[in-house]
Amino acid sequence: PQLGRVFAPDDDRAGAAGVAMISDRLWRERFGGDRGIVGRAVELNGQPVTVVGVLPPDVRYPNARTDLWVPFAMSDS
Repeated sequence: PQLGRVFAPDDDRAGAAGVAMISDRLWRERFGGDRGIVGRAVELNGQPVTVVGVLPPDVRYPNARTDLWVPFAMSDS
């Protein structure tokens, strides 16, 4: 990432605190390029998640419209 970090192994376990990485576009358009976004909680579907990283502008996965990534945690049940 250009700011912050990528997901850590513990981010992907059931019950972990919500974290997210955001695109450069979302960082600039929604958060004004504020470098303080890393570590800040934002709301996603009514739930708080902490932004842990901002990805470089050339990241286009799975497509150019994707602006936010969260870990895929499996349920314990």
